[in-house]
Amino acid sequence: MDLLVTDAKQSGDDWQTRVEAIAREELDQSAFYEVRQVKPCVRKRILRLNGKVSTYYFKQMAQAAVMHRLEGIVVIENDVVVQTAGSSRM
Repeated sequence: MDLLVTDAKQSGDDWQTRVEAIAREELDQSAFYEVRQVKPCVRKRILRLNGKVSTYYFKQMAQAAVMHRLEGIVVIENDVVVQTAGSSRM
């Protein structure tokens, strides 16, 4: 775990920025283009994953990527939308 993320003495904005940066770094390292397009956003110590992917597998891969370093540090909400080829819902 990153000590900078777990340090409770950091200001809220600084902590949020660090968590978003770590999440972005983990998503960017994915071998899957769709996972790299997912956007992390931290508000009130909740990391939300947003975006659209074509399969539930990619949705799960995005969550797994950030959990690798952030599980237990923040609550992760996976708001990624699965939009299959025949789906018109957003």
